[in-house]
Amino acid sequence: MIKPDVLIKSKRKSLSLTINNDGHLIVHAPKKMQLEEIFSFIEKKQDWIKEKKQKVFNILQINKKVMNYEQVLFLGKLYNMVRVKGIKEVLLEGNFLCIPEHIKPEKVPHLLKNWLVGMAEEVILDRLDYFAELMDLDFESVKIVNSRAKWGSCDRNLNLTFNFKMVMLPPIIIDYIIIHELSHILELNHSPQFWEVVASIMPTYKKQRETLKNSNFLLNMFLGKSSKTKNIVSNH
Repeated sequence: MIKPDVLIKSKRKSLSLTINNDGHLIVHAPKKMQLEEIFSFIEKKQDWIKEKKQKVFNILQINKKVMNYEQVLFLGKLYNMVRVKGIKEVLLEGNFLCIPEHIKPEKVPHLLKNWLVGMAEEVILDRLDYFAELMDLDFESVKIVNSRAKWGSCDRNLNLTFNFKMVMLPPIIIDYIIIHELSHILELNHSPQFWEVVASIMPTYKKQRETLKNSNFLLNMFLGKSSKTKNIVSNH
């Protein structure tokens, strides 16, 4: 019998099952719903649960070295790390990411995070300006942050937020996230009209959206105390 890893009861009318980025089963249920009914529903959905859990497990296994900070994803390309004596900063060279030899193993995630943040600011702001001009849209500000929940957001005051981990994704997925958030300037919800705006700029967005879902495991990275990033604000 499959049991939920987390059961959350709240003021809601329906029961929902979610497999998170770690492969855990999260169950959201109405406050008054009996456990017997909840477990009966889970049992009926066990094939779906097993399939989703296996998919997450496979993704995590394939990317085990990335998750352990032994390899690095940058713009969708996988790089092996090499320790090099005589350098003081992270450098890309061919298919390798060179890091200073003296860096202690426990400091590697922090070093990679700082490098990725710097690269993300450059890449994201450049593509953001390009698409904002293409879509003839203005925004108030943009922040590059470290989040385990979202790739990006846009609030009612037209403030945009992007996750620095985006820079680990292929360029077309980075573009999709940026187009997605810019489209919220016109449509704050995910109505059919919103997706029409997205499709007008990226007709293949459904393919990119699915690829992004399979990359959500990256959101779990760089979450330790030494890996928190400072917000970088750029007014437009």
